[in-house]
Amino acid sequence: GEAAVGIFVHGMRDEHFGIAPVEYMAGGAVCIAHRSGGPLRDIIGPSPGSGLLADTAEEYAAALELVLETMDSSDREAMQVAARVRARQLDCWETAVYGLLAGFRAAAACCADRCAAECVTATTKPSNQN
Repeated sequence: GEAAVGIFVHGMRDEHFGIAPVEYMAGGAVCIAHRSGGPLRDIIGPSPGSGLLADTAEEYAAALELVLETMDSSDREAMQVAARVRARQLDCWETAVYGLLAGFRAAAACCADRCAAECVTATTKPSNQN
């Protein structure tokens, strides 16, 4: 028989990024997401074949019909592989961004510590009494 197809339907409009679709894609699910925000701009849009985008109820229904009834198993498997590859790419991007943010936070903490030490030194110096 035919293997089960994991499908993730994500209907949130204008989501800023969309970590849920990425997580399901990493797990090999075929993702059908709203054609806006992060799924359009960052996740599926830049990587054709890694998932499907829809806007209306009719487009979501057509996407589901495509995956469940029209695509053969090799086409679904190709989309699942592309989805996993895209999720790995996004994970690397996210790791790089968080690494950069951690570097900024460490630099800011160092500056704050140094400024605090200079302020303490300036306020604890004995004043010159005549």
